[in-house]
Amino acid sequence: MHELKPGAAKITEARVGKHDGRQAEKTNRDGRCQVDLAIGDTSSASVGVEANATPKACDVARKVAETIEPKPP
Repeated sequence: MHELKPGAAKITEARVGKHDGRQAEKTNRDGRCQVDLAIGDTSSASVGVEANATPKACDVARKVAETIEPKPP
C-alpha cells in the first residue's frame, strides 16, 4: 500500500475495521475522494467516489469501504 500515490491529494490514515488504510481527498479537483485498504503485503483494495463536493465523496467512499472491509482476508 505504500506504493499507492494518488495525484494531488491530501492523504490521511484511515483504518477501516481490521485493515490499515488511507484516505485521499483530491485537492486538484473538488468532489473526489479515494479510500485505500491494505489487504496484505502486496494487495490492496481501493474505493474511489466522485460527488458534488469532496466531503460528500469521502463520506460515501468511507461507507463503501466499511461495507466491503469484512470480505477480504
